[in-house]
Amino acid sequence: MTKKRYLAVAVVLAATVFLCVFTFALLPPERVTKAKFDRIQDGMRCGEVEQLFGSKGQAAAMGPRTEYEERYSWEASNGSRAYVYFVNDRATIHPIYTVWEESNETVVDKFWGWFGL
Repeated sequence: MTKKRYLAVAVVLAATVFLCVFTFALLPPERVTKAKFDRIQDGMRCGEVEQLFGSKGQAAAMGPRTEYEERYSWEASNGSRAYVYFVNDRATIHPIYTVWEESNETVVDKFWGWFGL
């Protein structure tokens, strides 16, 4: 190959690397993470937990409950899910109802998810 071809290949590779890095830099940060879930403390208000995760939770099913009990869930982009149990609008660390559920998504699933397939 000539020097021009080496230069052209180098420019294309550099541009590809730059675009990949730039694209990942523009992705929004993950809002729902295990680290944030671990910061939930007994007695936190529902609004504080929503602020921590950056969104409102979705009502999640649970067994029999009173009118003062609620359970909400937040889903991470990788499929992991945080479940938080509230009594009188206060987070209650409960071994069954307040849990972090890891995703069972494979690397191939993640790859297809990037393309929305």
